[in-house]
Amino acid sequence: VAQPEQTAKAFVQNPLQDQYRELVYRTGDLGRWRSDGTVELLGRKDNQVKIRGMRVELEEIEAALLRHEAVLECVVAAHEYDQTDRRLCAYVVARDAPTYTLRSFLKDSLPDYMMPGSFLFLPDLPRLPNGKVDRNALPAPEAQRPEMESPYAEPETETELAVASVWKELLRVETVGRHDNFFDLGGHSLLATQAVNKLRNICRVDLPLRAFFEDPTVAGLARKIDATRQQAQGDLDNLTRLFNQVKQMSDEEVATLLAQNV
Repeated sequence: VAQPEQTAKAFVQNPLQDQYRELVYRTGDLGRWRSDGTVELLGRKDNQVKIRGMRVELEEIEAALLRHEAVLECVVAAHEYDQTDRRLCAYVVARDAPTYTLRSFLKDSLPDYMMPGSFLFLPDLPRLPNGKVDRNALPAPEAQRPEMESPYAEPETETELAVASVWKELLRVETVGRHDNFFDLGGHSLLATQAVNKLRNICRVDLPLRAFFEDPTVAGLARKIDATRQQAQGDLDNLTRLFNQVKQMSDEEVATLLAQNV
């Protein structure tokens, strides 16, 4: 059956028609010119996804991963948990390469929004009869805590337990240690904003978003929450003492005090 519209999209005018044929076929492959004049194949344009409002070419992440000496094969896929939460997962066939080494390696070449939230190591990638990766057969990302540079340590204080609980919910992991870094667990700036809002309600403290980025570990954030609470309590105690002093003053003494502080 003839499909003129599809044909027009697939066969386009050749910008070099003075040298070659008039029409060329648009394959859907992505490439770029290298400085030495050769063309580097990046993959397919139909594997483009949108992550937090940014368009991401999955093949660019895969190409960056393959530059790691321990990575033999890899594929990156986007998993949608709900309408507002889509995350990247990297499926890797590799020699001994802990998650944190791959994450650290990618930070040098990829922006934050292209960083996979999780890494899943497989003995082999599932394939179709034609040899291509069967993306539909890729397992769902695991909810387990990934291998991290710092060993696991249980949250100790009530505040640390509250922070860890919020992180478990937002990051969809079963275990969070007191020294774990929010972003190494797959977090990003939008989730950090949600975490701060939840902790404000749970801990009853006006926690600025800036505090989250200054020390994005459970223990570090818990210390800031406790310090903010202590400061707020100190301010309240000072106001209470001042109020009690004013109640015991005469009208003339209050007027004099106010005049001195204007």
